[in-house]
Amino acid sequence: MTFAGEPLELTKTEFELLILFMRHPRQVHTHDSLSRWLWDDNSDVDHHRLEAHVSRLRRKVAQVGGPAIISSIRGVGYRLMTADQLAETVT
Repeated sequence: MTFAGEPLELTKTEFELLILFMRHPRQVHTHDSLSRWLWDDNSDVDHHRLEAHVSRLRRKVAQVGGPAIISSIRGVGYRLMTADQLAETVT
């Protein structure tokens, strides 16, 4: 996979997260819904595990010069920022 023409090497979990975010931009995904998407049954999933995967995905996108496309919604989950939303944060 590439991002802005740069190779972006993702784990299967990071790739699955990115797919979900891209399919539903702007939608806030709760920790529970993301856990169910990634691991089918989230009953035993530690939210810190999910946070670690999101953090690594953010870091990898940043390493190839990408913007902070995944925003945290405190106490709820995460969402993918659209180009319009990213532009608003710059101005």
